[in-house]
Amino acid sequence: MKETVPLESKATMMSIVRNVIPEIEEVLANIDKLKDENPSFQMAAIYIDQALHILKNEMPGYEQAE
Repeated sequence: MKETVPLESKATMMSIVRNVIPEIEEVLANIDKLKDENPSFQMAAIYIDQALHILKNEMPGYEQAE
């Protein structure tokens, strides 16, 4: 059963997600440039990309958070 998050906490989390997603996308782009040099970068890119999709799907409306 999912635990209900207080509205203030959800707003704070949405704001954090809105601010961190561009940073994650930048890291992913940088890793993408390096993945040919080291296979472990390719695995890291896969995991980071999956985490990014989870964040976006679990926090709909994060774009409008303040």
